[in-house]
Amino acid sequence: MDKIANRINIVWVIGIYAVLLGVFYGSTLTHDFVYDDIGSIVQNEYTHSLSHVPHAFTTCFWGAAKGWCEGGDVAEYRPFMALAFIATYQISSSSAFFHFMHLVYILGAATLIFLLLRELGSNKLLAFFAGFL
Repeated sequence: MDKIANRINIVWVIGIYAVLLGVFYGSTLTHDFVYDDIGSIVQNEYTHSLSHVPHAFTTCFWGAAKGWCEGGDVAEYRPFMALAFIATYQISSSSAFFHFMHLVYILGAATLIFLLLRELGSNKLLAFFAGFL
């Protein structure tokens, strides 16, 4: 019975996080790409095709569209974010979908923080607010 109650608690926590994300960040779903999104997503050829997945690990992925990669300099190495952008772009190139996926990643991170703190023996309320932050 304890396992079932624990799963129900986790579902409630995820639900509350999802509602809070919707309240605080839901409006981003109607926004276009801005600032660095243009160069990182819209103009970045590496984001547009699965054939560029190796570039996420081996080259200057973020500056490719702006010509910042001269000489092979890798200023920012974030392969998992690059992979997320590539995967997201394959499903949809719309800014609304990118913003939605960003909210999904935030929800996942908040949930993982909550679960980690609970596993380490933290108080449920403390774990909830730490995940929320």
